[in-house]
Amino acid sequence: MSGPMGGYGKHGSQAVQFALDEINAKGGILGRKVEAVFDDDKMKPEVGVEIANKFIKKDKVDFIMGPTSSAIAAALADVVLEQKKILILEDDEATAELMKFYLQEEGFKVAVSLKGSSFITKAAEFQPDLITLDVVLPDADGFSIFKNLQGDERTKNIPVIFVTVREDKEKGLKMGARGYIMKPFNEGEIKGTIKSILG
Repeated sequence: MSGPMGGYGKHGSQAVQFALDEINAKGGILGRKVEAVFDDDKMKPEVGVEIANKFIKKDKVDFIMGPTSSAIAAALADVVLEQKKILILEDDEATAELMKFYLQEEGFKVAVSLKGSSFITKAAEFQPDLITLDVVLPDADGFSIFKNLQGDERTKNIPVIFVTVREDKEKGLKMGARGYIMKPFNEGEIKGTIKSILG
């Protein structure tokens, strides 16, 4: 096995490096920068996709792929750049980090907000595929934030689940939430609910 960019040849290296730059510009894989390690065997694009998926799931930093084609780079970039994004609103940092850890294990790109006051702006900028909302917050009310999300053209179509100690599931679901998880939650409940929505 040769080192990064070594043994690759000049024909495909620029395209691959471009793809890796794009991946890193978007946060890398699970928040970590990626580096290419190349072998000397030819590899079809679909094999590159399979490897990319495997490394995403295992949170590895290196891609192992063969030389020859910019199609490999394109396939890898497609897989990584399609990573689903989740935005968490949770004022307790330890709880937020636990949720983030669980979801990153499943290959999601996760961002956390600890304050409700600026959450709408952050959601509009991040454009997540799903939002989790706490209801009981020191500076805002999760139900009110949900109404504001629904009323904003930039965020109204983003699915939301509540993760909270407040026992008001009926209200949350009637408002249009896709799920309502009571604290303390377990790993399977968080992962299962979100995966059932995002597929």
